[in-house]
Amino acid sequence: MRPDIVRSVLFLMFLLTGCASTPKTDVTDEMIAVHNASVAEKDRIVCKMERQTSTYISKRVCRTVAQMEAEEERARELLDRRKGTSGSSMQQ
Repeated sequence: MRPDIVRSVLFLMFLLTGCASTPKTDVTDEMIAVHNASVAEKDRIVCKMERQTSTYISKRVCRTVAQMEAEEERARELLDRRKGTSGSSMQQ
């Protein structure tokens, strides 16, 4: 394996392990920029502040583009199923 690929894989493992084990992440924007420069578009990491349900406190959440697209697709499918269910019961 090429050293830059190995470095990227190790960094991604570090990033995901760190985010899963502690609420506060030590991953900096610079580290993410270095990672994003060496990976495909779907593997790029995007961080944003999200407010959790039932709280006004925002939390920094980092995901890959592929993870974000998969979450959007699951949400869209759920909404489509709910629309189909409620629509059919209303028409009877």
